[in-house]
Amino acid sequence: MATSPDPQVTTHYRNCHICEAVCGLEIKVQNGHIVSVKGDKDDPLSRGYICPKGAAIKDMHADPDRLRKPMRRTEAGWQEISWDEALDYAADGIVEVQKRHGDDAVADFIGNAYGTVYGIMTHMGYLRQALNTRNCASLASIDHISHLMTSALMYGHQFLLPIPDLDRTEFVVMAGANPLASNGSLMTAPGVRDRLKAITARGGQLVVIDPRRTETAKIATAHHAIRPGSDAAFAAAILSTMFEEDLVNPRALSPFLHGLDEVKRVLKPFTAERAAAVIGIDSSAIRQLARDFAGAERAVWYGRIGTCAQEFGAVTQWLFSLINIVTGNLDRPGGYMLNTPAVDLTRDPNIDPGRYAEWRTRIRGLPSFGGEVPASSFAEEMIAAGHGQIRAFVCIAANPVLSFPNGTTLDKALESLDFMVSLDPFITATSRHADVILPAIPHVECDHYELAFYSFAVRNVTKFIQPSIETSDDGMSDWEILVALAERIAKRKGVSIEPTVSPAEMVDFALQNGHYGKAAGHPAELSLEKLKGAPHGIDLGPMESRMPECLHTNDQKIHCAPDELVSDLVRVEADLFTASASYDLVLIGRRHVRSKNTQTQNCQRLMRGPNLCTLLMHPDDLALRELYDGDTVRVTSKVGEVCLSVSSTEDITPGVVSIPHGFDHARDGVRLKVSAQHPAVSVNDLTDDRFVDPVTGMPAYNGVPVSVGPAVPKDHLATR
Repeated sequence: MATSPDPQVTTHYRNCHICEAVCGLEIKVQNGHIVSVKGDKDDPLSRGYICPKGAAIKDMHADPDRLRKPMRRTEAGWQEISWDEALDYAADGIVEVQKRHGDDAVADFIGNAYGTVYGIMTHMGYLRQALNTRNCASLASIDHISHLMTSALMYGHQFLLPIPDLDRTEFVVMAGANPLASNGSLMTAPGVRDRLKAITARGGQLVVIDPRRTETAKIATAHHAIRPGSDAAFAAAILSTMFEEDLVNPRALSPFLHGLDEVKRVLKPFTAERAAAVIGIDSSAIRQLARDFAGAERAVWYGRIGTCAQEFGAVTQWLFSLINIVTGNLDRPGGYMLNTPAVDLTRDPNIDPGRYAEWRTRIRGLPSFGGEVPASSFAEEMIAAGHGQIRAFVCIAANPVLSFPNGTTLDKALESLDFMVSLDPFITATSRHADVILPAIPHVECDHYELAFYSFAVRNVTKFIQPSIETSDDGMSDWEILVALAERIAKRKGVSIEPTVSPAEMVDFALQNGHYGKAAGHPAELSLEKLKGAPHGIDLGPMESRMPECLHTNDQKIHCAPDELVSDLVRVEADLFTASASYDLVLIGRRHVRSKNTQTQNCQRLMRGPNLCTLLMHPDDLALRELYDGDTVRVTSKVGEVCLSVSSTEDITPGVVSIPHGFDHARDGVRLKVSAQHPAVSVNDLTDDRFVDPVTGMPAYNGVPVSVGPAVPKDHLATR
């Protein structure tokens, strides 16, 4: 913290907590109120970059709809209650359900704050220890479980997650990723537009694979429009071409690769010519891309939400990893590298390395991963009666009615529960169903360390953030709520849980015993005290090669052909190469730089301008249905329908339509006044909770079959 010339104004340096870019911010505070937010030019990672969401933190902190006290739902409406009363009531309700129906009758889910609020990461385990339920899940199973599982099976730990070394690469392929809108995902790269433009400025190539000509595709050197959901066939064809044309050269990786011959054998049938017929990209383009990528000195292949949130997500991420491996670009400067974080999650013995299928869900038998089950199972597990039915729910910093597949069914399922607790600062489409809402103090009033996102940063950096605003005496942070609730539940159940320390103390221990700590003999000798004296953060240098020493496999080798993924190629071949394309249109999602999931739609400055929630559709598809730009249309899927305005654009492939996610807060009981003023729909009223990747249980948010027509019958339309 620094004091400005005005004695009433203080300057604070922290990170933006809204998205994974974690841009450094300079926040000025006067009398407990944020008066300005700017980019921190001295932040070693973001270097002054800030997007519209960061600037909106001032408004979001002062949002009049934000809850500051616990709320209990009564027949007369919501009633404000004390913290002791709220925590006792929550613990009583949870324990009562577990006494009557067993521990697994309570489910929990952790949303996006799992990465953005470090106290949830450090202390969620205490609540789960008290709950003792197998029905626990997190955003991983609806966002990036494909990446985690691939890393666990190949490298031995789910958090050995390589990222593109953007600042040194000369050839990057981005599949199903649009970082100019998302600011990067599983890739902490603030100011990503400048980083990508620097690649082409130094003579490199940026190739985008996406059904839509996205913001990122528009600055790329090449864009290939692919049929949604066919990325596995595409990646298999790239690899098959590399083996067939003798383009494989693992370089320094060769001594510790296991199973590469098996990969070559199983991919032989997936030729470029065969794949071209189903993915929408010419075989000549597939082969040329394979040659160009293999021939580049420093290259990286990166896939994100469009390629993992589909029915072949796990096998697709595995194949993408193999493309980097067989060309020698894994763990190589300019390629697909591992960050060396100051706090290394793979060294934490309390973090599950990624055990697979230890148990399965009751109804569909979906596999567990890392001690959690797929969230796509929750609605049916709440509705279907019988032993093991979910009857209570603890929802932590999430809005699953809008973010889970088939949100309409989940909405109804939540109504049927015996008891529900929400840790949420707002009354949302989900928390409106809770019996009690526990609102944590705002992020800017807490200390923080980027446990997750510094592990995915394109450069090694570290920073500890201290509170920018002093909170009220009776406010509680997320970790304090979790611990207080866990202690009450454990006491009522007559069990004990381990004592705990604060998140800051945990980080201090990890820093001192980490890669840059005194125990490792590193000259930086990092500690919490040292970071507190460096408010802008500390630059720890570019990523460095870490393999094979960092591998967690028993033989310290990369397992190139995990049985769980090799066997799934049978399904890829059967479904993609032999199934007929009987769909009318297919639906994909999208992001906008002014929006982040369900978190930003109650901020007036972010909702200004054109409507963000429209259906994108190609002019040819509109003409075929006698529809026009700006019409209100009805989109119908297997599980539901929505009506919204359509926007005509040639930037989307014919046969594909797009709706953004995270919208539709104007529902009965929701208290988000700004959101309610903007008509919108939830795309997850169309996605199907049974349309999943069976390997992971990950919902297929992309490639959903839909039909589009006028919102009202044509005979009721006015003459144009």
